[in-house]
Amino acid sequence: MKPDRLAALALAAAATAALAGCVEDSPATPDPTAACRPDDAAKLDGKAAPSDAKIMELTGASTVRRATEGQALTMDYLPFRVTVVTDDSGTRIIRASCG
Repeated sequence: MKPDRLAALALAAAATAALAGCVEDSPATPDPTAACRPDDAAKLDGKAAPSDAKIMELTGASTVRRATEGQALTMDYLPFRVTVVTDDSGTRIIRASCG
């Protein structure tokens, strides 16, 4: 291998290793034993959108998925998650449901 290519390869490897240390910690793992309460989630419909922490407190969910009306979402059901569909501005809840 030519010296220039070897130096470029070594530089690329060093840069990759240095950037690997810049990765943020992953978010906290949701508590799979928590259970979203459907009746409490439905009570959010039509209300001003609170913070995720408040939504979790009100519904018992351990994670919040936010979307706007018409946004595509996966169909997987997670009993510890509450899905909150808001208006385009994200300030008013159109629909909230567990899963």
